[in-house]
Amino acid sequence: MRLMAKRSRSGGLAACAAGAAAVEFGLALMTILIPLTAGFIELGRALHHRQILEKSVRDAARYLGQMPTAGDFETPSCSATGAMAGGTPGPAGMAKDLALYGKVSPQSGVDAPLLSSWTAYNSICVTGPVTRQVDTGGGVFLDVDVVSVQASMAYNDLGLLSLVGLGGFTITVSHEQRHIGE
Repeated sequence: MRLMAKRSRSGGLAACAAGAAAVEFGLALMTILIPLTAGFIELGRALHHRQILEKSVRDAARYLGQMPTAGDFETPSCSATGAMAGGTPGPAGMAKDLALYGKVSPQSGVDAPLLSSWTAYNSICVTGPVTRQVDTGGGVFLDVDVVSVQASMAYNDLGLLSLVGLGGFTITVSHEQRHIGE
């Protein structure tokens, strides 16, 4: 009868090299996948914030396009404030409230800004109505009154941009709308 030597389980695993290549490949791949995934997450967030900013500015310009010309937005106004800043806002302030909060008359303590990092009224500039000549084709020009709204917001990243070697940036959008108010 032959005596067989017992092998310990740990000794057998230490001698096995079958999975070493897979583990090394996984570790090498992680150094590429983690920054790539972080970049995709930040890019998605930045595009989402830009889309919200564009919609907000477009809504504010459409609102101003229907307002009468008498008001505080006939000259460029970056200093007008809305209802959240206290007082009774004029058309430019109400448009800024619409852009920041999604409502013309937000209530303090109840309504939150559409983007938590974007709350500054002075980051939105309102201009109009301004008469522009538009080529309708065939050399015919038409005078059109337009209002414009421009906004900018510093993008607050999750800290993942530093993983891919990028810093913060500012998102700036603008929209012009035909003025049809009386």
